[in-house]
Amino acid sequence: MQINTKNIENKIVEFQTGNQTKARVDGVWYKADYLGYEGAAEYVASSILKYSNIKNYVNYDLCNISYMKEGEINISMGCKSDDFMKNYPEGSEFVPLDEFFELELDIDIVEMLEDMSTEDAIKSVVGMIEGITGKEDVGAYITSILEFDTLIMNEDRHFSNIGLIKTPDGTYEYAPIFDNGASFLSDMQVDYPINKDTWGLINSVTFKPFDLNCDKQLDICHKLYGQQLNIKDMPGNLIDEDVINKVRATYGEKIANRIEYVFDHQRQLYGEYFNNKKMENHQILDNDKNIAENKNMEKEDNYEYEI
Repeated sequence: MQINTKNIENKIVEFQTGNQTKARVDGVWYKADYLGYEGAAEYVASSILKYSNIKNYVNYDLCNISYMKEGEINISMGCKSDDFMKNYPEGSEFVPLDEFFELELDIDIVEMLEDMSTEDAIKSVVGMIEGITGKEDVGAYITSILEFDTLIMNEDRHFSNIGLIKTPDGTYEYAPIFDNGASFLSDMQVDYPINKDTWGLINSVTFKPFDLNCDKQLDICHKLYGQQLNIKDMPGNLIDEDVINKVRATYGEKIANRIEYVFDHQRQLYGEYFNNKKMENHQILDNDKNIAENKNMEKEDNYEYEI
C-alpha cells in the first residue's frame, strides 16, 4: 500500500491508497467511497451492532471528504471512525490474520486452506489461533463475525480484515469488527448496479473467507461452536429511522431503499439472531414479491454434509 502526503479537510496527513482512499487525521480515520456507497454501508452496519451482544466493534459516521490528488481537489462521500488502536496500550499493533499466521507459523494461510474442505479450514484456523494465543473462544469470535456478515451481506470478509491486537507484553486480544463497507450490495459500479433488481442481486452474492456459500460456512460454525449473535431491543427490528433518513439525505432515495430492502430480506431470513427467536426452516415471505422462499434453495450451489 503506497503512502503519500495529501490534503484532507485542510490538513496535511498520511494518505493511503488501496481499494478505498483513506487517511488518518488527529486519531480519526476517513475513508472515501470507491465503488458505490461503502460509507453508508459502514454507517448502517455499526448502527445495527449497537443493538447486538457484540460490543467490540468500530462505530462509523457519514462525512464528506475533500483532498488533493494529482494537483486537483477531489470531493467524495465516505465515512469516518475513531482509530480503534487508541483503546489499547501504547505500543500495541493490529495484526491481520494473514500476517499473524505468517509471523507465528511462517505459512500462507490462504494457500494452506485452498485444498481443504470448509469444515477442515474452519477447524484449522480456529485451532491454530487457540494454540498460539491460549484463547479458548476463538470459534465463537469467528462465528459472530460470519453471522453478522451474513446478516448485512458483507461479501468481503477476508484474512486481512479479521485480526488480533498484539500488546506490548506479547499477548493477543481480539480486534473489533470493522471494514463492513462491502455490505448491502454497495458495489454499484461492478457487481450490483443500482438499476438492477435487488432480489436477483441478493441471490448472486458470494461470501468469504471459508466458503462462497454463507450458509455452508455458518452451519458448520454453528455445529462446532454454536450460535453467537443476538440482536435485541431494536425497534421493530428495523434500521433506525434517523440512520436511514441520514443515508437518504446523503446518498438519495434509491440507495437508502436498497439498504432497507437488503436488511429486511436478511432479517426475515435469519430471524434467529433477533431476541433468540428462531424462524423454523429459515422461511421468509418476501414483502415485495410475496413469494415464500427457503434459504437453502436460494443458492444454486447446494451442499450436503452430515451434522
